[in-house]
Amino acid sequence: MVSSTFRPHFTPGKDPVPILQEAGWATGPVWKGGKSHPHRDSIPDRAAHSQSLYRLSYPAHTIVKSTITYAAETWCLKVKTVAKLNSTEIDFWRRSARICRTDKIRNTVIKQKINIARSLLDDIKTKQLQWYGHVQRVEEGRLPKEAMKWSPPGRRKQGRPKLTWMEGMRGLMGEKGLMEEDWNDSGNWRKNIM
Repeated sequence: MVSSTFRPHFTPGKDPVPILQEAGWATGPVWKGGKSHPHRDSIPDRAAHSQSLYRLSYPAHTIVKSTITYAAETWCLKVKTVAKLNSTEIDFWRRSARICRTDKIRNTVIKQKINIARSLLDDIKTKQLQWYGHVQRVEEGRLPKEAMKWSPPGRRKQGRPKLTWMEGMRGLMGEKGLMEEDWNDSGNWRKNIM
């Protein structure tokens, strides 16, 4: 990836290969017949500039992340939703690193090269636990608390019951080792859910 300080300068009649190699666009066997062809061994080198790549893609990531996770505090995380979120996130990082799926580079390798500490799903789970703790601390009679405690009247459909938001919260608290009454101390709650 070309940094903002380096601008390749092409002179007619001169070989452009050394200039492109210096810019990181082509290395060794990648350059063939005037076109850049991806080569399995050269792809990790392209993503080796992880600090600059992450810095350059960070503004785009914040925009994409805020759009995708809008109102995620109230989502019921089902298996299909989780799979779609994971595939969307890794697709974003692949495109940012200019790595296509046919290069057959594992998602874990891409995340290591770009230094991704937390996934989109982790951020959503943290948001949900923050929202849960906030609503639990709200005084009785407020609309969000009433909506969280409400259960629909009538009978459920036949078959396996669907996962509710509260059941998902209990599962998340179990993953983090949190107890039901831990939300009383907001500072401790915030530390434990991160």
